[in-house]
Amino acid sequence: MPDRHKRVRSVLTSTKVALVLIALLSAAAVYGVSTDKAFFGGPPFLLLVAVFALNLGACAAQQISRAWRRWRGTRAGAPELHPRYETWAAAPVEDWSGLAAIGREMARRLRRRHYRVDFEPDGDQKLIIRARKFRFGIWGPAVFHVGLLLIVAGGFVSLATRTWGSFGLLEGETFSDHRENYVIYKKGVLSPERHGQFQVRLDKVNLQFSPAGALVDYGARVAILRDGLEVKAADVDGPHPVFWGNYTFYKNLFGYAPALRLTDAQGAEMVRFYVALDTSMPGLGADIDLKDTRVQYFGDFDIPRSPYQVSARFFPDLDGSVDAPRTRSHVPRDPGMVITVTKLGQQVYRGKLMQGQTVRFNDGNRLQFERYRTWYGLAVVEDAGVSWVFVGAWLSLGSLLPLYLLVPRQVVVALATDGGVTRVAVGGRSDRFRALLAEEFDRLILELKEVTTPPGGPPVT
Repeated sequence: MPDRHKRVRSVLTSTKVALVLIALLSAAAVYGVSTDKAFFGGPPFLLLVAVFALNLGACAAQQISRAWRRWRGTRAGAPELHPRYETWAAAPVEDWSGLAAIGREMARRLRRRHYRVDFEPDGDQKLIIRARKFRFGIWGPAVFHVGLLLIVAGGFVSLATRTWGSFGLLEGETFSDHRENYVIYKKGVLSPERHGQFQVRLDKVNLQFSPAGALVDYGARVAILRDGLEVKAADVDGPHPVFWGNYTFYKNLFGYAPALRLTDAQGAEMVRFYVALDTSMPGLGADIDLKDTRVQYFGDFDIPRSPYQVSARFFPDLDGSVDAPRTRSHVPRDPGMVITVTKLGQQVYRGKLMQGQTVRFNDGNRLQFERYRTWYGLAVVEDAGVSWVFVGAWLSLGSLLPLYLLVPRQVVVALATDGGVTRVAVGGRSDRFRALLAEEFDRLILELKEVTTPPGGPPVT
């Protein structure tokens, strides 16, 4: 059984397995991008991500265990067991106090190089100095693996549980988070069906125009409510979404909603209603030239409680003929519509309908364009994995400091007197970049030899 556990652990922490999974994920990503992006939220891709997360989790656990054992402190071994090792005979000392004096001076030199020094005797004739530097760097690989694990796990959570919806509402109206209220609603394969978490109130639509009357940008002032109580109020536009909990609210589109009133031949009101017209826009956040015919406000709708169908085009500043209408400006100075009204398949009116005007159908009924309101569209995303990815990215980035700059190093010095001869042995080790340690070790050896050289005496060998 222990051998089986060892084999399983070896497979889970295998670098070869990780490379195979990375290659499979790369190929799957190319397939998803080139065919259907919905593939990323499907079971095959999620299974690959989950297996890769398992591999990373096993590697992270191994790195944490290894770092913890080193932190708990297996003591550094004898100098001769280190990759860098040097020994020499020093000037003899008469007693223990002389040996301790040499040791204290060596410890001072090591501390000057930012080593943390432990100074301890080992019997009557031997002294051991253990020095460490950048000990926190032990945790660098572990933190890096944990950061990667959080990124991959966050990606899995995002792909599997992310929800996305779009909705629109008129100024002053409140939207409630229920599935039937969304224009479009999508959710991940593991996302629970959870609604009623928030409401959104549209306080004001802020349209920005150039001096020439072109539409530059459009934003809105919105309030987020929970159980009817306002919890956040903020402005939303292109570069500034609104964040609340796991939800992010982005701007989508805006448009106009004319208020229409239908009366009969005697002037009695038959129905009064708002109709939110669709918007077709060439791009978000870009100046829309007045001659750009791709921006349109239009819609086909039935007049409630009547036999009429209407096809309408809205113009913020209507000019031109019925057959060739245009807008003088995107600033709504003189709004109007060009409408075609049919009744049971027969056309009863075609022409302009300006704000405040009433047109008469050939059957005697009348339609009035009373006023208009502005509507605003929002897209809301619930993505619990984003925070995981954010934390993981910062952990991985932060781990680069101990990985590459704070590389753990240790030096062990053994001083011993034997038969009137003082022997010095020094060993050094670095976790990574051993060439850099070699340079530092050589300088350190020269300094320590200076300590063991008697005043005015020849250099030690």
